[in-house]
Amino acid sequence: MIGLIVVGGPWLALSWQNTRPLATMTDKGLFAFRLPNGREDYVTLSKGSTVTVFDATAADPVIGLWYPRLGYATAAVPRAALRFVR
Repeated sequence: MIGLIVVGGPWLALSWQNTRPLATMTDKGLFAFRLPNGREDYVTLSKGSTVTVFDATAADPVIGLWYPRLGYATAAVPRAALRFVR
């Protein structure tokens, strides 16, 4: 049991520390997302949608949506449109 704590504890702490924060949308909005292949896609996010936050320190935080087989599409959104979960 002690071995599990000694080995698993630091791994769990490192994983938690490197997980991107989440936020929920406070209002419905249309946002321009830049896909990894360079294409731009307009997406309507409804109130309460959960998004991944890539850069929470910017004036307009950068959020991401996962596109299967492409990766994350990113967009800058107004800070007032987000409620940070963690």
